[in-house]
Amino acid sequence: MRIPTHIAIAAAVLTAATPSLGADWSGTETTKDGVVHVTSPAAPSGGSTTLSPQEAWRAGGDDDEDVIFGVVREIAVDDAGNVYLLDVQLNQVHVFDRDGNFLRDIGREGEGPGEFRRPSSMFILPDGRIAIVQTMPGRIILLNPDGTPGGDFHAPEAPDGGMQMFFEAGRAADNVILGVNEFKRGEGTFTSTRTLHLLDGKGSSRAVLATSTTRREMSNMTFDEKQARGPEWAAGSDGRIYLSDDFDGYKIKRFDASGKLERVYERAYEHRARSKKEIEENKPQVRFRTSSGTHRPESTASPTDRDIVKMFARPDGSLWVLSSRGAFAAPKGTLVTLDVFDPAGRFVQQTAINTEGSYRDDGVEVVGDYLFVVRQLRSAERAMNADETDEPVEDENAEPMSIVCYRITTQSTARK
Repeated sequence: MRIPTHIAIAAAVLTAATPSLGADWSGTETTKDGVVHVTSPAAPSGGSTTLSPQEAWRAGGDDDEDVIFGVVREIAVDDAGNVYLLDVQLNQVHVFDRDGNFLRDIGREGEGPGEFRRPSSMFILPDGRIAIVQTMPGRIILLNPDGTPGGDFHAPEAPDGGMQMFFEAGRAADNVILGVNEFKRGEGTFTSTRTLHLLDGKGSSRAVLATSTTRREMSNMTFDEKQARGPEWAAGSDGRIYLSDDFDGYKIKRFDASGKLERVYERAYEHRARSKKEIEENKPQVRFRTSSGTHRPESTASPTDRDIVKMFARPDGSLWVLSSRGAFAAPKGTLVTLDVFDPAGRFVQQTAINTEGSYRDDGVEVVGDYLFVVRQLRSAERAMNADETDEPVEDENAEPMSIVCYRITTQSTARK
């Protein structure tokens, strides 16, 4: 999920990124080719805190007969505080007001105006229109807040007119970030190029933030997790972009609003080793349908997790980072533990979020002064994938998906 969102509410922002916390920082800062490199030690300079957010509202689940979710993968919030939930299974957007009251469903499956199939992400444009990103064929469909068609966002086409997928997108102030995967068939080969573009508000390219190309032999098709996984990124309300494109490195590139690299954040970090079960679960699930049936090419997964799992850009210029250990090694009673970097890129604090849930089972998003937990996201995704491939469902008795919205305030925190 990507949530470049703007909330009109004056957020009581929990910010550990203060000058006092950075005062005891013992890392290094150097400049190479005009880019500032900030390297932090393993421990944060300001120590650790806990965050116990207060529940604002929840929807879905066993106790809600009025709201049923399929698979919610994206959340956005508009200037009035209305919450938009992109349901990639039901091909629609569920809309709630700031107090959690259901307002309407917008969008539907199809190919006509305001319709889409297999959406991958969603964001809100400065004029309030909701942008829905369709995976294949790659399109960005626009909806007005009331659900009426709002036109299309005209993204760049493939250079040679080939096939391309839009795998993710989001807003960065007045710009748009778009992830594109282009495919080419050669003589016995299959080549895919994944590119993360920075576009202006009209869809013209401003910069390329990251790109990688993978060439595979058709006779011996294999898929590696590190090649299949795209970069992780977050966008701030000031237009800055934070990018992690190194699976095995705790490194974050910060770009300004024009797409120019200006800072690199790093911290000492030990990879988290996976169990045999986790390695198996993280193998790319790729299938090809042919006239003779469905085929699965060979796939491999890393023995360790990706170091950086997710990032949240904060309104004050700080950055919250969810590491592999913060996501998958959190103690009981802790949803996740976040690494906090100040606006200069220094690792200044760790914050444990103490509430129900686990990142192994649930999705987590931070938007302004709200924390959203998408309960039972993983089991819902497994059920959807099994339904598409006619395979048995592992979690037949899993609880239905629900969304829990928490409010973050400065009173929610306690220093350890």
